[in-house]
Amino acid sequence: MSAQPDTLPTSTSTSTPTPVAASARDAQPRIVPVRRTGQWTAATAVLVLLAMAVNSVVRNEAFPWAVVGDDFTSTAVLRGLGHARGTAGAR
Repeated sequence: MSAQPDTLPTSTSTSTPTPVAASARDAQPRIVPVRRTGQWTAATAVLVLLAMAVNSVVRNEAFPWAVVGDDFTSTAVLRGLGHARGTAGAR
């Protein structure tokens, strides 16, 4: 094999190979991360809507926080949460 390592064959009928630049020979393909603009846009929209909902509930003076506290700490709700927690691992 007498081929030179820095040359490439050409499609012409001549036997003289075309020289290849060292930077083109050693160049690696550039890997670019995928842009997920749709996912980022959707995530931003969901976070904004969630923040708006939380803000609406927290700042609403007509929201009956005392009733919510009483309902969440009632015996039936706590018993149901205990039952759900106990059976969640059995499924």
